[in-house]
Amino acid sequence: MDLGRLRHRGGFPIERLRTIVGHTTAAAAAAGVSIVTGDTKVVARGASDGLYITTAGVGVVPAGRHLGPEQVRVGDTVILSGTIAEHGMAVMLARGELAIEADICSDTAAVNGQVEALLGAVPDTRWMRDATRGGLGTVANELAHSTDLGVILDEASLPIQPVVLAACDLLGIDPIYVANEGPLRRGCPG
Repeated sequence: MDLGRLRHRGGFPIERLRTIVGHTTAAAAAAGVSIVTGDTKVVARGASDGLYITTAGVGVVPAGRHLGPEQVRVGDTVILSGTIAEHGMAVMLARGELAIEADICSDTAAVNGQVEALLGAVPDTRWMRDATRGGLGTVANELAHSTDLGVILDEASLPIQPVVLAACDLLGIDPIYVANEGPLRRGCPG
């Protein structure tokens, strides 16, 4: 994108767009991926911080790699790669509609490196899923429905930052249903 020819005409500030494009470029380079397309959306002045960003990933599953709920077996263990609920709570609080301030940062991160490291260390991993929509609780529910198996989560042992738990408690939200972005959920032999 040639931002040099764009001028600020009272809408979204070009310098801010340059900064965002720079961060996006750096994040893509760090993840080892290319940005190949994009879309724009006209946003009403003052809405959604002035900008919508849409991303999509396209990849190829290597030959011989079979991960999915059909691989899960009785006795497998669900392993979390990080704490839960940070992304969803960070987004809710950033909107400013709740009059709550807390030092909660999104856990958004590229997971391709984590996936390859995990599969190198535990090649018999059977299933893997992010918990962006609906959090860990929804992922566990979908896994149970897909496999006709029960999924037991020991809530007392779930990793959650105290500030995130406090914000969830204050809002009456169960943290297992709050979105995550960076951590992986995976099933491995017990």
